[in-house]
Amino acid sequence: MDRLCGIAVIFGLSGFLITGILLDARNSPDRYRAAKHFFTRRARRLLPAFLIAIALGSLLGIGGLQQDWVWHMTYLSNVQVWWNSSWSGAGHFWTLALEQQFYLLWFPVIVLLPRRWLGPVVIGLMIAAPIFRSAIAFGASPFLDVLLPAQADALAAGALLALMLRGDISSAFLSWLTSPSVMWGLLGTLVILLSIPAFGQTRPDLVSWVLIPSLIALGALAVIGAAVTQPQRLALLSAPLLVWIGTISYGVYIYHYFTPQFFVFYIPGLAEAHTATEKSLRLLGWIIVSFTLAALSWYFVEKPMLRKPAKSGSQGAIAEELGVRAQPR
Repeated sequence: MDRLCGIAVIFGLSGFLITGILLDARNSPDRYRAAKHFFTRRARRLLPAFLIAIALGSLLGIGGLQQDWVWHMTYLSNVQVWWNSSWSGAGHFWTLALEQQFYLLWFPVIVLLPRRWLGPVVIGLMIAAPIFRSAIAFGASPFLDVLLPAQADALAAGALLALMLRGDISSAFLSWLTSPSVMWGLLGTLVILLSIPAFGQTRPDLVSWVLIPSLIALGALAVIGAAVTQPQRLALLSAPLLVWIGTISYGVYIYHYFTPQFFVFYIPGLAEAHTATEKSLRLLGWIIVSFTLAALSWYFVEKPMLRKPAKSGSQGAIAEELGVRAQPR
């Protein structure tokens, strides 16, 4: 569960960037053209590396892609995980599937609805998602958490930030949330709640599936808001190494799940590890291989597809160039 709720931070960033792009698209006199541009840009950014990974996985016989490719190609990986109540060999694609579902639904919401409705819709989603997840605490499958309604509050938190920065919603809440005392308070509360099992105590299901993900969504809103409005507080994020890692992170997401499987199937001697040192070296090797594949993907597949940039100068165009990703972490 904890690894899933951590993804809320990435979904928050996605909700912020995509909502910003779509709010810019509202100003287009030709909304059909705006829709075509939006979905074409998303496809050019995400599809090539994704298709290559599926093709390679199918050829190598890893990730269950020879059997499950239809689920992934139709962006229903999260539905497969929920339906089977288990992770597949390419189960990490659930986040990408959820993102694509979000794109399809969010375009008409942001671009076509009256602007005065956007705030209530976003706030409503932030309330509805924890209620949806609460079904897990009352006996529903924990895999319900990979469906779009369960993650809607994280995406909506980012959308809320985009609306506040554009004046559609009062930014007073953002000012309060990004104050150091509140941010540290959120962090401390999360550390305490997440640490409960480490002390041999059982964490209540409502805390695990409702409260913690909601607090993480608020935390994501606070961190992203601080990064945008007070960049000097998070200057570390602009370090060249971190920027480069962010640039290739989509490829890391695509390939990191398959790297251990490749070694297990094809080089089992290198996959074996018994001591702590051997396990650490194995993990380091997998990281190096994943980052190498990601770098190759960026320079030879993803970057060439983005050589025809969107019209520069707008926040939306810049965000699209960066890409929006959700990796299982």
